[in-house]
Amino acid sequence: MSIAKLKKQIEQLPAIPGVYYFYNSSGEVLYIGKATNLKSRVKSYFQKSGTRLIEQMIFEVAEIKTKSTGSALEAFFLESAEIRRLQPKYNILSKDDKSKFIVFITNEAVPRIILAREKDLIGNSNPKRQISKLQLKIKNKESDGASSSVFFVTPKVMAPSSEQAPRYSPSCNKLLKGIYFGPFASSGELKIALKLLRKIFPFCDQPFGGKPCFYSYIGLCPGICAGKISLSEYKKNFRRIKFFLQGRVGELKKKIAIEMRRLAKAQKFEEAEICKKQLFALSHIQDIALTFSCDRIKINNNNFVVEAFDISNLGEQFTVGSRVIFINGQRAFEHYRKFKIKNLYPNLTARWVDNNIGDLAMMREMLERRKKHIEWIKPNLIVIDGGKAHLNLAQKIFGKEIPIVAIAKGPRRKKNEFFGDKISKEIQRVAIHSRDEAHRFAIKYHRQLKNKGCFGAGSLL
Repeated sequence: MSIAKLKKQIEQLPAIPGVYYFYNSSGEVLYIGKATNLKSRVKSYFQKSGTRLIEQMIFEVAEIKTKSTGSALEAFFLESAEIRRLQPKYNILSKDDKSKFIVFITNEAVPRIILAREKDLIGNSNPKRQISKLQLKIKNKESDGASSSVFFVTPKVMAPSSEQAPRYSPSCNKLLKGIYFGPFASSGELKIALKLLRKIFPFCDQPFGGKPCFYSYIGLCPGICAGKISLSEYKKNFRRIKFFLQGRVGELKKKIAIEMRRLAKAQKFEEAEICKKQLFALSHIQDIALTFSCDRIKINNNNFVVEAFDISNLGEQFTVGSRVIFINGQRAFEHYRKFKIKNLYPNLTARWVDNNIGDLAMMREMLERRKKHIEWIKPNLIVIDGGKAHLNLAQKIFGKEIPIVAIAKGPRRKKNEFFGDKISKEIQRVAIHSRDEAHRFAIKYHRQLKNKGCFGAGSLL
């Protein structure tokens, strides 16, 4: 398929979360990726700029397929399961030397979830790690996409004599089996994903303690640690977690729905209500990057739009501006805009360096020109490169209907200082990324014009 036909196909892709697959002319999978916006993400690969590896991959792409998911959380785990199952060529080539993260579920009498690094699977052990005295060895790959593994943990657990959680026995050690899921490149995303998953299917970190753990008080542990739930019910919860980690959410929903009807028919209404809540949660999972956003930031049409601005100048005559857009954490190149600053502001020349007033004047011109374009996509958050003065300027122009943050690099330019609306750490990362992208885009445009000789003495930009 030609590039023109591929681009035409991309325009038909939905702007929803999912997983995308790139195939070559022989039907082999070249690359698998996840997206909160399939159309925007896949389209970004066919922009002019890209690494040599990406350009080589795009040259081989003959077909694009996608799988839509109900949320970015589902896409996150489905991508990992599919990469592990299909081992695409360019997913393997793009790996770096860093050890990826895995989710390990033990086969102890009461199962646990352990977050570890992939290199732990070959038997490395470091007492300084969060998981001490842990060794994992890969065995055969099972049909469900997870691998049987063996790990060494002290102390061992005794076989339970009842439905209650067993106690630790410090007298000896034992090799235990388990399965792992992954690998995952980002520990931050993985921890957030597990935190969301725990809200749907609560699990316990300390099932052998004999007393309620902290999470049991806030509804994130079903109480296996204190005997509030039977072992069989707890293991049923873990089976559902495994389905989710394998990306088999559709199948999981069907199983829970069948279980809910069975419980209702048996007049076990409290248990049926738990299944009903799990079904509802699986159908209404929020996007990973937006889960911890503040109440002031509203999400429209399931898309979170960040609009960032920056100025690039070398003296008052050499000034351009940039506006970039991120949709659900992904760059949306089709919405990028460039600005030539038209006014020179001669009265500000004397105080240019000391007070940076010229920069504010340039920023004001760009923001006022942007405000006139009501047909442009409306953001959920505006990001300005600058400090408190830049924030006040933006709020004066746009008002306070849209949340605005300004990001300064601090007096020593070693940290990011936020001014304006309070935003979560996850959105802060997106804001910093968009600010940096606006800076890159402005500098690129500045250099292009300079190389073309568009910056003549006394010229109006």
